[in-house]
Amino acid sequence: MIRWVFSEASRGETPSDIAAAANSQGYRTKPAGGGGPWTARQIVATLRDPVYIGMLRDGDDVRVGCHQSLIEDAVFAAVGKALDDRRTRKEDGCHYGPIWPLKGKIECGTCGRPLTPHSTRKGNWVYRYYRCRATAGGRPPCGYQVAAGDIETAVADQLPGHFRRDLDSERIHQHVESVVYDDETGTVTIRLKQSLNPR
Repeated sequence: MIRWVFSEASRGETPSDIAAAANSQGYRTKPAGGGGPWTARQIVATLRDPVYIGMLRDGDDVRVGCHQSLIEDAVFAAVGKALDDRRTRKEDGCHYGPIWPLKGKIECGTCGRPLTPHSTRKGNWVYRYYRCRATAGGRPPCGYQVAAGDIETAVADQLPGHFRRDLDSERIHQHVESVVYDDETGTVTIRLKQSLNPR
């Protein structure tokens, strides 16, 4: 069932369409969750759940679990990006999956200070950004922000091929030293940890 849900999402089906198809085929939610019909909200929660890529939620972050993954990271990341692009509804204030993979790694190309995660809510829609708003050193923040989905995709595109599918918090912290975003030029500079740099 879970693989089918991700397969349908990978084909571009919306959560509402997937829920309707699941119910028409007789699929039901887990007994612990009531064992009832699927809803779009439950489909989104499933597609955002890092447990299916071998991770566990740890507050607002994620950590590696002791179980095997059911879904490939590349599929999970692609489906997550599609949900982000549709500006998926925020579910009861909960975060589904590793939504800030560059937290603690991305810096401002103008002042060198960290870009911090920031989100805004307009009605039922949540918009994610990395924003230069630190006041360290007594200087005012640069004030600009970049859409989280755009910068995360840019980072994935610049990583070496065999790491491109690993854009989650745990692996970013393992493989990436820093990311610098320059708002004036729109460029992204990635510094990999020494073990990953070409010799």
